Amino acid sequence: MSFKRSINVEWDYTKQEDFISDRGTEVVHEMGIACTCRPTASFNTAHSPKVYCPICGGYGFIYRNPRRVEGLLVGITQSRMLVMSGYAIPGDCLFSPHLKLDPAIGDFDRITFTHPQPLNEGQIIVRGEGTKGDDRSYPLGLQTNEDRLFYQAAKALHCEDEFGKVYKEGVDFELKGRVICWDDSSIPINTRYVLKYEGYLEWIAFVGPFERRDRAEDLGQKVLLRKRHVAVTTQHNLKLTAEDKAKLGLDENAINNLEGILV
Repeated sequence: MSFKRSINVEWDYTKQEDFISDRGTEVVHEMGIACTCRPTASFNTAHSPKVYCPICGGYGFIYRNPRRVEGLLVGITQSRMLVMSGYAIPGDCLFSPHLKLDPAIGDFDRITFTHPQPLNEGQIIVRGEGTKGDDRSYPLGLQTNEDRLFYQAAKALHCEDEFGKVYKEGVDFELKGRVICWDDSSIPINTRYVLKYEGYLEWIAFVGPFERRDRAEDLGQKVLLRKRHVAVTTQHNLKLTAEDKAKLGLDENAINNLEGILV
């Protein structure tokens, strides 16, 4: 016997949709699609994605068809059973979109938050690493005074090198999207440093979205998300096509901001 039948309560879909509209958060959703550098047969494990694939960066997935989606965001601290069962780890979160979202969120899709958040304990970077050695084989598009960041940065919170020297935004460096741009005299090449910053974090639906039903009626998805830099270790250089811009219906300033998030 279902929950509804046992207590004779009907599910109010209108109220659920109104609650998501009233309390939900708008995010950017992109489909996770297999890159053509992967093996042609899904059961063929002899070949992995190309390490320096210019399309996916060696991850094996590309992200397409960005759109704005509204839903409820909840930390997994509210669902400890997911941690105890091994599905989630501290820092993951749950996302519940509108009931009739079409197409629905799928495996390995990417969700980008449109509000900045602190990046955990920060990102460890080696000055100049992206323009030397093996990394030169992967086109990051960096200048010699630039380093790559995990996410588009909103503002720096703290920056310190391995020798304890502290650097200031606007004095020693500038943040430009996913890049930290250094004054050439500020920090020596090959110096390790940590940058803690607020950025527009990206999340991967690393576990197949949970389907919720009651008496065969759809109650909407529950999507388990993990920060991209935890779920994967590669970078992705994506830009919106003219068709994507038209679908999103954004003005020029909004398009520039959104491209900064997605690039």
